[in-house]
Amino acid sequence: MKKLNIFYYFLFSFIFFLYAIILTNCSNNRTSSQPVEVCVLGWWQSPSPSKCLCPGSPECDTSDCKVFQLLGYKADGTSYSGTIAISEERGTMSSQGKIITDHYEIVGKELLYTFTNGNKYSYSFTCEGNRIVVNNIVSVRVSAQLSSSLDRAVQDGNQQWTGFPINQ
Repeated sequence: MKKLNIFYYFLFSFIFFLYAIILTNCSNNRTSSQPVEVCVLGWWQSPSPSKCLCPGSPECDTSDCKVFQLLGYKADGTSYSGTIAISEERGTMSSQGKIITDHYEIVGKELLYTFTNGNKYSYSFTCEGNRIVVNNIVSVRVSAQLSSSLDRAVQDGNQQWTGFPINQ
């Protein structure tokens, strides 16, 4: 009987040990454990696209034309916001008007924007993995392909483009 109790003691100890290891590994692999300064970096879009407002951009020629609200945050403190039309069928995207470029910094749990006119405004935010909430507005991270295309589109200070390729 005593041997059986010792066996169960070691069995339960072993199971508890494995459980602790699994929980530790799961919590260490979560993207939400990133510092917010790292989490915000990149491009974000509204989670639900709208239909394109046509005519206007070349993406209107396709049946899969979608419009997204867009946010972007770069490590140098540059922020971007605007609207883009995308067509995967056509393989292009177009800004809908100018993409606004400002400066941002993270102060506690707020994004502090310094607008080009010098005004400053702060918004509460949370960022976890592929989801950011700024001023109670939810956005999701864009695909790696679209992110790369957006980086190319805004390089050299470009704020507006038409028919920019997204399949390269």
